[in-house]
Formats: sequence, C-alpha cells, structure tokens
Amino acid sequence: MSARQDVFTYLKANSNAPLKEVLSEFSKTKDTTVRRYYFEYQKTEKKPVKPQKQKKISAKKTVEPKSKKIKEKKSLKQLVIEFLEQSPDSLPKELSAAFPKAHKTTLGNYRRQWQKQKETTTEKPHKDLKKAIFKYLDKNPSSNINDLKKVFPEAANKLITVFRSWKNDQHAKSAKADGVSVPPITPGEISETDGIEKPSWLEKQKETIAKQKKIIEKQKSKIQGLKNQMPRIKKTGLIDSLKNFILEKVRK
Repeated sequence: MSARQDVFTYLKANSNAPLKEVLSEFSKTKDTTVRRYYFEYQKTEKKPVKPQKQKKISAKKTVEPKSKKIKEKKSLKQLVIEFLEQSPDSLPKELSAAFPKAHKTTLGNYRRQWQKQKETTTEKPHKDLKKAIFKYLDKNPSSNINDLKKVFPEAANKLITVFRSWKNDQHAKSAKADGVSVPPITPGEISETDGIEKPSWLEKQKETIAKQKKIIEKQKSKIQGLKNQMPRIKKTGLIDSLKNFILEKVRK
C-alpha cells in the first residue's frame, strides 16, 4: 500500500486523531508527506460539522393599547360644507378668508356643489307651487298680482316671477298659433298692482312694421325711377344722352 492509502486508512479508523498522533504513527514517512495527506483527507473525506448558530431569543415588546382614541381628521370639503351650513349667505371672499390656505378654485367648486345640493332639496316644493299657480291662472286668466297674493300668501316673493313665466307661456302659445315670434316679457313690463303689461308687445311690433313699410316704399319709388330712365338710355345710347344733356344745359 502507498503512504497515502495508509494515512487515509488510519484516519478512517481514528477520525478524531490529531496531527501529532498521525505523525508519530508514520514516523518512518516524511513529515511533509504525512501532513499533506492528513490535510487532504480532512478536505475530501471528512466533512467538518459546522456548529449551529444559536438563535437569539429576543423579548417581544408588549404594545400597550392607547387609552385615548385618535380623532379622525375632517376633509377640507366637510369643513367647507359645515361652514356654509352655518353661514349660507357667505360670499366667496368670506369663504377664502375662512380657509386662507385652500385654493380659491377648490373652494368655489365645493360652494357650487353645496348650492346644487340645496337646490335639489328645495326644487320639488317650488315646482309644485308653480304648477298650482299656473292652474289657478289658467282658470282665472284675468287675475292680477294682488289676487295671487291673496290666494298664495306663502309665495309672495315668487309671485311676480311665476306670473311672468305664465304670461310668457300664454304669449308663446298664441304666437305659435299665429306664426309670429314673440319677445319674452321682462320684469319691468309687469305691474304689481294690476298684473298687466305697461307697453304692449303687439303695439311695439306694429310700430316697427310701420317703419319698415315706409323704408320699403321709398326704396320701391327709387327703383321705379331708375326703371323709367332705362329705355331712354337704351334708345339713344349713353354718349348721345350725355351730349343732349350738355346741350340742354348750355342753351339754358
């Protein structure tokens, strides 16, 4: 057997033998050769057992429950709506002063959304009241504002607007039947005392038509004068007519 095999066989039988013991066992062999085979065996044949690292057991931190509850922060929109609920007549300037860090466009959007929500909540009763006034006026078309105030005292501040709307509807219906375009009635055309239009829209239209007729008549007379002169120019020719015109002027 070779020296290498002898060293390997010995180490297999004595796996825990130190280097000194192996050197003394093979004293007849060179120390450098025994050392080389010893370490070769340790690398190839013997698998060193790695010591297991002990896991450090760390004490868990006990989280104590908070006694005080964390208050939820309100959004800017909620704060703006609360402000508008308390001060519904606030202007955009006042809203900007109440929220100086917020952008004006954002505040304006929140204000419009709040107003739209308010309108939807009050729209139905307003529509019902308008229908009731329209029905009353359809049955009593000669009624005026004072009559409406007696019948609908709770809607005194809206009667003129509703009355004007009813009048516009009536004019539009009659004009549609006659094929005439009617301008809407303005607030100044309705009197609170009698509910009748001060200057009639029909009279205004008559005046406008009369003026237009006069202009048309003048234009017709001018056109007719030009037509009467055309045959004379065609017969004599333009140059002859000019000569005759000059001669007549000289003779005079």
